[in-house]
Amino acid sequence: MGLSATTAFASALIVAMAGVAVLQHANNTAEDGADYLRSKGFTEVTGGERVFFAACDKGSIAREYKAFDINGQSVEKTVCGSLLGKYAPLFESHKQPAKLNP
Repeated sequence: MGLSATTAFASALIVAMAGVAVLQHANNTAEDGADYLRSKGFTEVTGGERVFFAACDKGSIAREYKAFDINGQSVEKTVCGSLLGKYAPLFESHKQPAKLNP
């Protein structure tokens, strides 16, 4: 591969990665995750920040929330969503997040 072919490949890869990021953000908004938690009975849902080292499956987008469960207890929840966005259901992560500093 010559220099121009390598540059073209790298440029195409960057554009593709940016496109995926835009689709992920547009298809799995913070409000979508909050609505999901409300539909499961959680109240006073806040947050929705994207997290990159969460306990979601590979290829999933994770957002973290704070809310109150049906017993009035404050909980932290991670809601996962697929790149397919509206065409795939959101789900709650039941795995423990990996600890970066044990």
